[in-house]
Amino acid sequence: MSNTDILQPLFALTFWTSLVPLLIPITRFRAAFRREVVSDDFKHGESGNVPPHVSLPSRN
Repeated sequence: MSNTDILQPLFALTFWTSLVPLLIPITRFRAAFRREVVSDDFKHGESGNVPPHVSLPSRN
């Protein structure tokens, strides 16, 4: 085992941590364009009108 083997999980975690915040606006904009949500649904966090597939990235 080389000394750089510890960096592979670090890079994977960094990638995943960077990907999740990008998924939040993507799923919200898609849902808004499909008229599944309105902007008031996110006024104070998430309302009960938000479908589960839209709120899933923000719960990660």
